[in-house]
Amino acid sequence: MLVVVMPLFLLGCGTRKPVVEGQITLDSVPIAKGAIQLIPVDGKGQTAGTGVVDGRYRMEASPGTMKVIVNWPQANGKMLDPGGSGQMIDRYVESVPDRYNEQTELTVTIKPGLNNHNFALEGSTLRPDGKK
Repeated sequence: MLVVVMPLFLLGCGTRKPVVEGQITLDSVPIAKGAIQLIPVDGKGQTAGTGVVDGRYRMEASPGTMKVIVNWPQANGKMLDPGGSGQMIDRYVESVPDRYNEQTELTVTIKPGLNNHNFALEGSTLRPDGKK
């Protein structure tokens, strides 16, 4: 009988990236369908991103301090004809203020293991009727 012994490192027991999860709300409303990105502040590590559904997200990310970018595009009630073909589509606008995306003020520190980071954002750029 032949017995094969494999070192543990060959069985996939290597280091894993930290997991980041949490909830994101805008003016106390869970982000229905958006996105979150984590970008290394020092340029080391990898950028990570994932979708946000019903206010929840979960992803793997590099350890370190990250800038956080959140997006939640929403239809604003206007229609566009992008190709001039007469095929109208909804016009979407960003509902999250620039201070949480293009000019983000948000940062988080990602550590090994499971990280829980919730974001309670304020100041929707849309009026209650969905228009910008």
